[in-house]
Amino acid sequence: MLSILRIFLISGLAIALLPGVQGLTGIVLDHQNHPIGFASVLHSKSQSWTLSDERGYFLFPSGINQGDSLLISRIGFKTATMALGQSNAVIIHLNRDIISIDAVDVEGSFSFGNTDWKKESLSSTDQMSRNSMLQSVPGSIIKTYGGKAGVILQTLDGGTPEHTKIVLDGIDLTSPQNGLTDLSEIPKLFYQQVFLSKNPGIEFGSGAMDGVIHLRPWMNQSSIMFSMGSFGEENEAVAYTFPGSKTTFHLLGGRSKEKGNYAYSSGDSSAIRMNNDFNQVFGGCQIRYLHDPNTLINGSLFLSDSDRGAAGSISYPSSESRRSNELILANARVVHLFPFGNISANLSHRFNDEHYLDSSSEINEHHVSSDKMSVDWTQKWTEKLSTVSSVSIRQEAILKSTNVGSQKRKHLESRFVAHFLPLPLFSIRTGVRFDKSIKQNTTYHIQCKLGLPFSGQLTVGTGTGFRLPTFNDLYWPDGAYTAGNTSLVAEENSMKSLGIDFPLIKNGSVGMQWRIRKSTNLIKWAAGSDWIWRPENLDKTSRETATISVTIPQWIRGLSISGNVSIIDTKDESTGNSLEYVPDQTAFIQFGYTREFVSVDIQGHFTGERTYTGYDSNFNSIEKTIDPISNVTLGIHAAIPWMRSAQCHFVINNVLDRDIAFFPDYPEPGTSVTAGMSINF
Repeated sequence: MLSILRIFLISGLAIALLPGVQGLTGIVLDHQNHPIGFASVLHSKSQSWTLSDERGYFLFPSGINQGDSLLISRIGFKTATMALGQSNAVIIHLNRDIISIDAVDVEGSFSFGNTDWKKESLSSTDQMSRNSMLQSVPGSIIKTYGGKAGVILQTLDGGTPEHTKIVLDGIDLTSPQNGLTDLSEIPKLFYQQVFLSKNPGIEFGSGAMDGVIHLRPWMNQSSIMFSMGSFGEENEAVAYTFPGSKTTFHLLGGRSKEKGNYAYSSGDSSAIRMNNDFNQVFGGCQIRYLHDPNTLINGSLFLSDSDRGAAGSISYPSSESRRSNELILANARVVHLFPFGNISANLSHRFNDEHYLDSSSEINEHHVSSDKMSVDWTQKWTEKLSTVSSVSIRQEAILKSTNVGSQKRKHLESRFVAHFLPLPLFSIRTGVRFDKSIKQNTTYHIQCKLGLPFSGQLTVGTGTGFRLPTFNDLYWPDGAYTAGNTSLVAEENSMKSLGIDFPLIKNGSVGMQWRIRKSTNLIKWAAGSDWIWRPENLDKTSRETATISVTIPQWIRGLSISGNVSIIDTKDESTGNSLEYVPDQTAFIQFGYTREFVSVDIQGHFTGERTYTGYDSNFNSIEKTIDPISNVTLGIHAAIPWMRSAQCHFVINNVLDRDIAFFPDYPEPGTSVTAGMSINF
């Protein structure tokens, strides 16, 4: 640790008062504040370009400075040119060709009413801290299993990980074998933005009961990044962009390594957590091609290969176990634009090859794939009515598995969503989805928005969702103690929500949201009268969440303060108890200060008490409580004088050196330090 501190201090002595390279994020809207997808945004100085996504968002990670200009174009709209001011967050309004209007630059964060998505950008601290970005999502809970080599799962509003869908560049990351997404397999450099939809079921169907978290890759900057830190951590990555007038090609590759062994305390004793190393190599590419002004082709490929120890719990350590996994993610899209909408054809592929070696040298092997083909059509019929419709076919398959053999199932899916604006300050968004697989499932969602005084907004919604049993649930082999259950039916839930949002002066905002979810037929593995553990549709649960999100007005130039608090009340209807391992509250606060050449980022995350069923000294079942978690991360990032495009980074995780273990038997490391450098070209 001392050598890392010396590196940072020596670099810091050379810092001068020079402006750092500015990144730019923005959204393209029409005059009714509806997002404009697939708009071309050209940086006039460098001739680099990007496209807004389906919801109108775009990002230039760096290389944009005050006084530069952007050229924004989209078929059916008037091309606009805008000069950039001091803000690194802009809103661009375009009007139809028949009306000439200049673009508008609005400083600060986006008001909640612009789209149905809440969007977050990753900071330099997020790229170097394992969980900080994921923890900033209101109502989210990060479940970790000890150190970097442990599994990382994310949930929303007190649900299970199987009920939250996580998607990378349109690729569903869910494993059909166990219904989970292990985020430790996804390098953070694969994505630079995160946005969240809490509308259950409509877009992705099975497994989206609590919402969808989208990870958005914006690979449009050449750069070199490296860092080193505590517990033998080493990270290196190289990204390169080949720009062209019609084609832009991006490459990314890197490595992340950590010895991972660290000291921990358990009761009155202490020990070293062993067999906790983590080694990962990764690569990716992304291509965008403008065939003509009306036709876009883009695709991406992401690869990661991880080899790690499997330390197990401290009660039952796995000193010799190993786990390795090769993950392949790919997608391709062709989009044809027309003045009042677009139609697209999409292909996506997910494959993982996982191997687990236990202490007895027995190898478990799993080859799992998921493929999807869809056609989507977006149409704005009038100023008051627009629709989105899609049809898709999806196949999930286990090509080979030590436990469940070879399995396969197909899904036929369709959805229709209509957005209606009967009054200037009132809109209705309603949708229905049909899924045909094991049986037919129908889900719906209705959301109404009403404009309030001072640009406020009231949102009311209701909807349903479902989750199909996994291959493990259905086909786990009959054994002495466990067995699958082919008679399982889909889990189902219903949701009601109410939200109020108000923008404040100086780019501030405040939002309050209440949600209640009721779930039935939840799949739970339990021991029957024959003492064999098998999954059954047993549980009924209710979950109520109240969230307040605040962005403090920027009274002091360069200072930003934001945060959120969620109160979570859960109930298992069969027992009357709270759901296990669900905190009664979560909170997140972030302080950011940027001045000239340096920026400081302080993030604090709080996880409240959790209860679970344990055993006393006589092995009687009792309810136990886990103490709250307080975790603080500090990041300092500064420009280097002789390299205007370079920055030094210094991040301290778990500043207070607290016990931040989510599960009592899986300790997390104490304070750790990471220092590094990034250079953009």
